Amino acid sequence: MRKIIIFLVISFFSVSSLSAKDVKATINYLLFSIPKETNYIEFQCLLIGSSIEYAPINDSSYQGRVNLTVILSPIDTGGQTITRKYSFITDTYPDSVSATKDNLYNLLRIPIANGEYLMKIIINDSNNKASTPLTYEQKLIMDYQPNSVSISDVQLISNLTIADNGSAFTKHNIDFIPYFSFFYPENITQLIFMTEIYNTDKIQQDSFVYRCYLSSNGSDYPLDNKYLRQKKCKKTDMHVILHSFDIDSLPSGNYHLTIEIFSVDDSLLTSKNLFFQRSNPDMSKKTDDIMSNIEKVSLDTLLLYLDYIYVIADSKEKEFIRQAKKHTYEELDAFFATFWTKRYYENPLQAWYSYYRNVMIVNNSYSTNTIKGYRTDRGYVFLKYGPPNEIEKHPFTQEYYPYEIWYYYNTANQNNVYFIFYSRDLVTSLYELIHSTARDEIYDPRWKLTLKAKDARPASIEDTE
Repeated sequence: MRKIIIFLVISFFSVSSLSAKDVKATINYLLFSIPKETNYIEFQCLLIGSSIEYAPINDSSYQGRVNLTVILSPIDTGGQTITRKYSFITDTYPDSVSATKDNLYNLLRIPIANGEYLMKIIINDSNNKASTPLTYEQKLIMDYQPNSVSISDVQLISNLTIADNGSAFTKHNIDFIPYFSFFYPENITQLIFMTEIYNTDKIQQDSFVYRCYLSSNGSDYPLDNKYLRQKKCKKTDMHVILHSFDIDSLPSGNYHLTIEIFSVDDSLLTSKNLFFQRSNPDMSKKTDDIMSNIEKVSLDTLLLYLDYIYVIADSKEKEFIRQAKKHTYEELDAFFATFWTKRYYENPLQAWYSYYRNVMIVNNSYSTNTIKGYRTDRGYVFLKYGPPNEIEKHPFTQEYYPYEIWYYYNTANQNNVYFIFYSRDLVTSLYELIHSTARDEIYDPRWKLTLKAKDARPASIEDTE
């Protein structure tokens, strides 16, 4: 799977002269489609003005010129090679050394058909004859199918304005300057992005749902609702998403921006994922200080706390918890603090206390003589999904074992899901989960057969539906 956006930070090093100026450029390339028309690749080029050689164009002015060549060669298709040449010309300056030189930004779009290509980029400074042109090669795959729902590459944006008049930099009625990095330092407080959704008009339903969220690296869940956007939209051949997240309080770390497209019945149609890094030392120190306020506990208690959070841990965290006894107290303590700060960085301590209260609730409500409530199926669902919006209880009858249906109107990933538990042990009232409509949970459409008591009549056709 190719990356969503590939940033090329290109530094030129002269071979023939050590004193020659180095051209510095950053190039984004992103893949887009125009449904029913064409696909295209978009190049966003940022040239550092101070790195360009300036030559006299008259008695009082100096100007720089940088040439860019793009070559797209089809691989194993026999198609024609696409070659495009561009010249970027700077503003004029009164001299070539002392004046501050503005950076040069340009945007280029090249239509290309679906297929695999070898892309070659060549950059050279026209006024620096001693330099050797910079070259870069990369394979790319253009694959937007006309009848499949898909998502364009994700455009990170530095700043934007509503466009009064269209220009080469205008897209969907906005003028924007791209963000040329995956790294967000502490002085940047907004993550702004735009992407396009294609061909939702090909789905059977009248609408679709998109979700955009930020998650910690290695996790598939939103950090919290502050970093989640969700909307139901009418189907169309192209839908544009333009959103921003306030990352002022986002601690230092590795994160993902995820975009998911669902049908109205919660089936995932497609998704896109973008990695980025955040540096925010002050906020990271603040969250560390918050978790340092938690009372130090014994090793046995800390191991029990880790067992409590196992149900909401991701796969890597679960593996660490399974191997917990192999680690030192300090490593376990650090893991526990990180577990909560990366999920609820604004107040991780309060998040832990709230979760701990839920553990006490399920222990009081669902424990048996041999199993603590947090280890039961009902405890598992309560801790992972929260308290249900509605519980439907069915006591024991001659035909069915006792069972309960828990309804959830909204969860992190789905709407309107339910869980069915039943108990074969009338003494301990231990309930087992036998069916759910939640994604990645046990699913058994013949759950009514499981409910039948041993002396009940044979199953009817209705029971198997």
